[in-house]
Amino acid sequence: MAQINPNDIIEVSEYNPSLSEDDGWKNESSGGLGILDTGVGLLKGVHSLATSVGDLGLMAVSGMVNSKRDQMVDEGQLSPDEGRLDANKVMRQSGYFNPEAGNEALSRLYSADVREALSTVEDAEGFWDTVVAYIQNPRAIISGIAESAPAMVPVFSAAGQAFKAAELAGKAKGLAGEALEKFVKQRVMVASGLAEGSVSSLGASQSIGQHNLENGKQYSGNQAWSLPIGITTGLIGQLNPMEANIMSKGLVTGPLMREAIKSGEPVSLLKRAAGAVSHAGLSGAKEGAEEVGQGFFETGFTNVGQEKGFMEDQGKSAAENLIVGGAMGVGMHPFTGSKGGPKNAVNNDSSSASAAGEVPPAGNTPSAQAIPTGENNVPPAQAIPTEEPNTSSEPSDRPNVPPSPEEQAQIDAASQIGNPNDQAT
Repeated sequence: MAQINPNDIIEVSEYNPSLSEDDGWKNESSGGLGILDTGVGLLKGVHSLATSVGDLGLMAVSGMVNSKRDQMVDEGQLSPDEGRLDANKVMRQSGYFNPEAGNEALSRLYSADVREALSTVEDAEGFWDTVVAYIQNPRAIISGIAESAPAMVPVFSAAGQAFKAAELAGKAKGLAGEALEKFVKQRVMVASGLAEGSVSSLGASQSIGQHNLENGKQYSGNQAWSLPIGITTGLIGQLNPMEANIMSKGLVTGPLMREAIKSGEPVSLLKRAAGAVSHAGLSGAKEGAEEVGQGFFETGFTNVGQEKGFMEDQGKSAAENLIVGGAMGVGMHPFTGSKGGPKNAVNNDSSSASAAGEVPPAGNTPSAQAIPTGENNVPPAQAIPTEEPNTSSEPSDRPNVPPSPEEQAQIDAASQIGNPNDQAT
């Protein structure tokens, strides 16, 4: 991040200068294949996520100090005229923490082509104009994906950790089969929704706070409106939980996700390719629709927090979420599902299958394993199949000659060994 000179701190009404008005150094290259521009976008995304957490911490410090200040005022230890602390504003004015200036510095690292593409999209108004602007400037789409990607890391991390922890906890409770899968699925979805809602709420909180500073208000004003943003984002995310699906190896699916049906019949390579493209497109459409739904409440409640109309800029926001979110959905599609299907996501053993009412394969049953032998390598008596005399199922070529007395005695002895119940009687 560029070093900010405190003497250059702009007035509160100019916290967010546009790119076109910035006279600082800019990257004037064309951008080539866009690899460096993608790196800049990722860096901006990390910067945005980190500074939103920083702003939340500063706001917490202000809250604690001001709470103590109000208590001292009530006790007569401090004059009511003493000002309240706004740590977010103080840090910006000091130059030690200025997310807006840092974001502008990073934006100047974008190539000239990307800056022009972003400017064209920024100038577009309404839904259709914004859609057309994105289509005509695909570099803006790539930048949007790169800037949004770091915010997904906490969601992936929360879902992955919840999956492992829930699987261990479920097995410790003695759960198995479908009961274990349900136990794990519920906890992964909750963790994923909480993480996604928290990240969205953080971003909205920072947007509201920046607007407050631009208008000479306390950063903490109207911050309560960031809470419904987190709630609605987390709930809507349950409809198409791609992050949770990926981290749970296909176990978690939402109402907008469906399991592929495989018939086992040969399919031509062309049909396979067409199916893959169509499924990727469907994933993109569902992810885009999810982002539009989440963005509707995020934009609306952010507007309310900034003392604007709920529906202001909703068309432009919907277009941005549809295009960028859809592109991200296509990119994540190859990682969704599981090679073994959702049922194999939780690593159950044979006891799990038995608890779930499933019959284990014949090769894994105890009867198919080697039978331990006793003395003289003779198996237990109950394991020896017996036949009643003269009931052979196969015809014999031997004449039907009655056994001799010695042979009859051997037959009787073997019959007694093979039928322990006869011995008991």
